[in-house]
Amino acid sequence: MEQVSGSSHLTITPDGVVSIPEVAYTATAVIQAALINPSSGANKVIFQKEVTLIAGKDPTVIFQSIMKTFEGKLGEIQSKDQIAKYMRSSHNGCH
Repeated sequence: MEQVSGSSHLTITPDGVVSIPEVAYTATAVIQAALINPSSGANKVIFQKEVTLIAGKDPTVIFQSIMKTFEGKLGEIQSKDQIAKYMRSSHNGCH
């Protein structure tokens, strides 16, 4: 996950923890996750969402909600990928 735009108060650690400093009342940003094609190096955005963290609300709860949405999208992508692989392999044997 990475921050695409928004408040400089919002930070995302490499392991995906989103936080704001105690001095900030609120922070809004657009975060996204992308897959990188190992051959071409091209990115494909698979998830993007604007998030707002508000001081006093548990950011863990907010982030868990975001991750649930992301995991659902990732599951859809994995299913489509499996279908595409199956279709390619079944067509390869039909010459």
